Amino acid sequence: MTAFTESDIKELKDLIIGLKEDIKRIEIGQAEIKAKVEGLDKRVDDINSRLNIMTVGFLSIVGVMTTGILGIIGKVVFFPNP
Repeated sequence: MTAFTESDIKELKDLIIGLKEDIKRIEIGQAEIKAKVEGLDKRVDDINSRLNIMTVGFLSIVGVMTTGILGIIGKVVFFPNP
């Protein structure tokens, strides 16, 4: 068996303290990444809502134009001028 000396124990303590500091840095990094991801999620939701508004507007215009064209075609077909 190997006997531990005071320097070995001090070295282990230093390693443990270093690991704790690394873990704290990693936790801080994870928190920062999580905040950035939440910000990106909000931006994507904003873009999605804008795109939905534009799509609804475009489809409304296309629907009105289609209805008008079908109305004109129906008038010409069913009620021709003599």
